Amino acid sequence: MKKFVLFVLMVSLVLWMACSDDDNGVEPEEGPPRVVAFDTTVAPSLSDVNDPLWDRATAATISVGSSALTSASPQRAVRDVALAVSDQVSVKLITCYDTLYLRITWDDATFDRWRQRWEVTDTTEGNYLFERADESVINEDQLLVLFAGLPEEAWDAWHWRTLTTTIADLGEGCATGFAEGKTYRNDSLVLDSGSLPIAYDNTSYQGGGLPQPWYIHPDSSEFNGYILYLEPPVESVPLPGGWSLGQFVPGKRIDSSM
Repeated sequence: MKKFVLFVLMVSLVLWMACSDDDNGVEPEEGPPRVVAFDTTVAPSLSDVNDPLWDRATAATISVGSSALTSASPQRAVRDVALAVSDQVSVKLITCYDTLYLRITWDDATFDRWRQRWEVTDTTEGNYLFERADESVINEDQLLVLFAGLPEEAWDAWHWRTLTTTIADLGEGCATGFAEGKTYRNDSLVLDSGSLPIAYDNTSYQGGGLPQPWYIHPDSSEFNGYILYLEPPVESVPLPGGWSLGQFVPGKRIDSSM
């Protein structure tokens, strides 16, 4: 499967590549690939990743998998992700006045949209046992775009995810979806100060001594979607019946009003 992701960043920035003119006769080490932006006064469509404008931008191939990981790489923060996906992405840039558009494509043999889902693993005598999937095993596909230059060797991070930031799940009021703004520092990703999270955890409730998701859809066991919204999910106490082995309850709730 070929994945296409569009990022839109309102920025005032310089795309910087470190290179000295005076190499003292020493062959310089090969630097990172240079991505050249196509400059235009007409913005590309945000609802069509195949807008003809992208044909005028030059693609650059960037390594992101295990072969790209180094001791100094910010990809250490998402090492498990980097080891699991394609080793390369193709990047195109378009600039339109003070806006930078990025189109990033890559090959992906799977399409993962669940994130820490709850699964019904026992229905003995109506005592439903829910187990929470490990995030390192069941997690949505994700992509990080990192910009260097912040103080204390931090990176400005734009975090896109197939479940909790995309157009389809954020509702009709959101035309383009989000890349959530974060900061990468000291091997961790932190939501930018003043920003509200898009997705909230569907935490555990000890119902009758057994763990279960705190929130379920009003349709209860009839609901088969990937996500819950902040409204109208209801608390799972008391837990309605009708659950079957292998049914899932979403592990995240999304604020579609953002």
